[in-house]
Amino acid sequence: MSAKDNVENLDEDLILTLTRPIEGPAGPVTELVIREPTAAEIMQWDKLMGAEADVKAISVVAGVPMSVVEKLPARIFYRASRRIGAFLL
Repeated sequence: MSAKDNVENLDEDLILTLTRPIEGPAGPVTELVIREPTAAEIMQWDKLMGAEADVKAISVVAGVPMSVVEKLPARIFYRASRRIGAFLL
């Protein structure tokens, strides 16, 4: 776990660089920026469960389509998910 993943440092965005770009509708995605979600954003995935909720949360917070999130490597997916979860404690 890097210093960027430190849940105690939630004031800074977490930038996750993809080792391989993922093709999205607007072109290739090379990084995700995970920031603190707003209450309105949380409501978009609040009633979902499991990986479905994580996919929606990452999509909303990082501003990328769900189709891109669904193609993320597992390590990136779970790092993003854990970071968003840290704001919800």
